Amino acid sequence: MEISGEQKRLEIVRQILAVQSFQENSIPVQLVVSAEDADDCAIYDLPGNLSLVVGTDFIRGTGFILFEKGLLDYFDIGYYLVIANLSDIAAMGATPIGLTTVVRYNDTLSDVNFRQLLEGIREAASFYNTPIIGGDIGGYVEVVLAATALGITERGKYLQRKGTHEGDILCITGQPGLPGTALVYFTQARDNGLRLSEEEEGILLQSWKRPVAHIQEGKALIGIVHACQDVSDGVKATVDQLATASNISFRLYETLLPIHEITQKVAGFLKLDPIALAFSASVDFHLMFTIAQQDIDTVKNTFALLNCTLYQIGQAISATEPSYLVRNDGRKSAVPGIAWQQQLGDVSKTIIEGL
Repeated sequence: MEISGEQKRLEIVRQILAVQSFQENSIPVQLVVSAEDADDCAIYDLPGNLSLVVGTDFIRGTGFILFEKGLLDYFDIGYYLVIANLSDIAAMGATPIGLTTVVRYNDTLSDVNFRQLLEGIREAASFYNTPIIGGDIGGYVEVVLAATALGITERGKYLQRKGTHEGDILCITGQPGLPGTALVYFTQARDNGLRLSEEEEGILLQSWKRPVAHIQEGKALIGIVHACQDVSDGVKATVDQLATASNISFRLYETLLPIHEITQKVAGFLKLDPIALAFSASVDFHLMFTIAQQDIDTVKNTFALLNCTLYQIGQAISATEPSYLVRNDGRKSAVPGIAWQQQLGDVSKTIIEGL
């Protein structure tokens, strides 16, 4: 009996859903981005001048290893649920207009914790001016947390994973790897003797407690960039997915990579490649996008006005060779890291063992 990983099962989903038949709808609504596109969200073109963007995501919540270790609480995972879904809306360049949530709970979840969970959901949604418009609650054998996010754009003006051209510049909206570094530090490095400062530990935990959905950056990229995706599976996975979507490869440069000093410190203690740690299964929620060289200054100027960060980390190249990293000494290596594949259990062990 074969039990495949996430990528194989996504391919099965695409194969099955590619063959669907529907009666023609009398309402003039057109599905323009579907499951077959393997994008962050689906998109309908609506009558008039709007497109509706729809995305759904589940989170492990109480199964997060940092929650199990008492480093996250129910408010934090409620907040996280919202950001995981709004980040997909951001990746499409849309404005969020509503969320529905699914909160299933076991018979040990107290009213206090249930309330805290919902308060986290409300706080994150309010921060992004997004109403909670409905959902489902009820008992189950375990806590299950999922949501569906709705967004709008001007008709036809949205971002997708596909569309990268050879020669495009590969960019990211922040320093990747802090959530993955947090997992490795709190489950491995600290137990083995590394002690970061209270401030550094706070920075690592904040990447899980208060993640950011880059809504304004996504909206600013509309009509300028060629392709975009949120980095919710880690840099390595995102580079691979963007490359596959456009039948392209990428050349990354070590000299350009914005690796956080905390990631470097933790990697050094564990004798790991800091780039590999930063690129592994880390739910950063930054946006990674490709853009023509002549348009990079436009995005830089726009981001400066929005007080947003932008890093150029590589370039799109022909798919005649796989994506690779140019090291500081000029050597070429495969893009390092362990891609997120819906691994079960302690992901930090998978990262360390894989590196």
